[in-house]
Amino acid sequence: MGGIGIKYFDFRKNDVKTPLSTLEFFAVYTTAKQLLIEGRWEFFTHQKVWRTRGEAIYNHYTDRDYGLGNDAGMLIAQVDDDNKPDTLNYLLFKADRLKFSPVVLRKIGPGPLFGRANRLGVYVEL
Repeated sequence: MGGIGIKYFDFRKNDVKTPLSTLEFFAVYTTAKQLLIEGRWEFFTHQKVWRTRGEAIYNHYTDRDYGLGNDAGMLIAQVDDDNKPDTLNYLLFKADRLKFSPVVLRKIGPGPLFGRANRLGVYVEL
């Protein structure tokens, strides 16, 4: 189950050279209790004096780690949801991921933009 949306903003103030600004949103929840939420934006001010873009992402999901190499004979003992031992050749893990990466730019001449980009990424295995 999920949804997606795109919202357009008009900060042009009758300036046809300034593009429309956008905000995109995406969210999904799966039957495996995985959650994916993503947002991306790109905003322009009048005459493109300022521009900001970036993304914010949150993922909560379970996944399987099959290890290194191709030794199919290697088995890992694991406990299932009912606390019964189960022998598998993969290791089940749950993880959260958070990413935030904004960029802010300022026009400094007829063409070039100057600004700062930041990236914050957090990955936690539970």
